[in-house]
Amino acid sequence: MDSTEAKTKLTPEEYFSADDYEWLSKVSDYIRDDPERFVFADDGEAAEVCSNYAADILNDGYGWFLDALQDEGDDVQRFADESDFGRCLVLCLRYCIDVQENVHAMRWLGFLHQIGRFVEHDAHEAARLYKMAEMKGDCQSMINIGYLYGYGHLGEPDHEASFKQFVKVMGLGNYPEAIYKVGDAYARAQVVEKDLRTAYKLYKKCYDNCGNLVGVKANAAFRLAELIIDPDNKEWGIPYDPVLALHYYQVAEIGLRIEVANDSPWYAERLKQAIAGQDHARALMDEMGVDLAKRSRMILA
Repeated sequence: MDSTEAKTKLTPEEYFSADDYEWLSKVSDYIRDDPERFVFADDGEAAEVCSNYAADILNDGYGWFLDALQDEGDDVQRFADESDFGRCLVLCLRYCIDVQENVHAMRWLGFLHQIGRFVEHDAHEAARLYKMAEMKGDCQSMINIGYLYGYGHLGEPDHEASFKQFVKVMGLGNYPEAIYKVGDAYARAQVVEKDLRTAYKLYKKCYDNCGNLVGVKANAAFRLAELIIDPDNKEWGIPYDPVLALHYYQVAEIGLRIEVANDSPWYAERLKQAIAGQDHARALMDEMGVDLAKRSRMILA
């Protein structure tokens, strides 16, 4: 029997240290109407959430915990200052990784290492966890690795390795985030030759197929606006349209505001650019004497 098989047979009591198991047992027994039974930091809501987490894990399960994390991932932001929440979350994630080999837990713990929340900020550990999930077919982890390469979190920026990650994900299905990142490579002449026509098509494909992925749609909208507001891009077969650019900038602003509010401060500068882009688009419309009401009806139809 190898070590992996042995790990999968561990019960929660066998897996956790004595101190951690006792602590999680107290957390799972928390009753909000009787907080004296266990004082969990200063937030009854955080304690109640973690009580459910711990109870699920200690009952040798993990499904509800991971479903709750996927559906209500904003808990990671809401309770960012709650050290006890962080301790419970990380313990539960590690159990799901080491015992259940769950890809969602791998990705979540990788993300926590990537941003340095509740655990040490460590891009290499994030990459290790993402790669574990990638081996099990998790495409979002593959995308996250692409970002680590592209933005130089693992050393010098490696645009070729980043590009390969995003292309690989594109080949596996409809993953809009990978689509617009491949578009970036063509727009910025990274790894491939500059081709704004291809970039525009990829951004549009992403925008039209991203559903409720607010941040992805905002990024695609911003890029589309930047392309169609520049008259020089007509040589690439890209329409020059300040009115539609205004619309895209507005979509980008809304999405980027949501992303910044949802704990993605790295979008703050892009948000400023989207707001400035609207002013530029309006100025161009004034210069052209565009019939805004008529053009707007065409866009909104």
